[in-house]
Amino acid sequence: MTKLWQKGYHLNEQVERFEAAQNSVLDARLIRHDVWGSLAHTAMLAKIGVLTESEHKALKDALCSILQLEATHEFTITLADEDVHTRVENYLVAVAGAAGKKIHMARSRNDQVLVDLRLYAKEQLHSVAAKLCHLCTTLLSLASRHTNTPMPGYTHMQRAMLSSVGLWAASFGESLLDDEQLLSAAYVLMISHRLVPLLATAFQSPSIASIAPTCSASLACRTTSSMYRIVAVKLRQLLCRHWRKLCST
Repeated sequence: MTKLWQKGYHLNEQVERFEAAQNSVLDARLIRHDVWGSLAHTAMLAKIGVLTESEHKALKDALCSILQLEATHEFTITLADEDVHTRVENYLVAVAGAAGKKIHMARSRNDQVLVDLRLYAKEQLHSVAAKLCHLCTTLLSLASRHTNTPMPGYTHMQRAMLSSVGLWAASFGESLLDDEQLLSAAYVLMISHRLVPLLATAFQSPSIASIAPTCSASLACRTTSSMYRIVAVKLRQLLCRHWRKLCST
């Protein structure tokens, strides 16, 4: 299959396998996220009149069918497909006809990659947070069962003040809850409307070339500032936790 970026020259197959053998495997994890982004994009194209009502319905039905096929592992990506974006677009052309090509209007691989990774990261943050809360619940249950079970505390590998198994287990739960605040902060950054990459298109686009550097600098400053705030909060939490432990000894 002809690649989107090919310009008429021959690509060494061994080089392609070496450089891109894992692309299809990794992109398979982004199928539903790419479809979600495409559903939003087609709705926008229909709203501004680029897609007719019938074209929008055909594309929406085709995209939803991809989600069904992906759930049963029937929608796959091969090395010949290049990436998940090309695979989805080729499927839409095969199912919905010429309307499938229109989905690339006002869009580039740049914003598609950003949208997919942003949605994937949000989903993974949910997954990690759910497992973290489950672990905290387990630790709390253990702590409640062993509130009065004695256990020696240790300082520099030496036995120190008498503690309990309950306090030991609860301390891990408290530490994990601190981590959950970092996950929540990261999620807030992910859902910020100022950071939505939809319609970002190519960086070199003439229509945004004059404002892109300013936007990029502003985005970098906001992101850096947010990260500093997160680190500062984490440090304050660490200091408070250690201070409480110090006061209890």
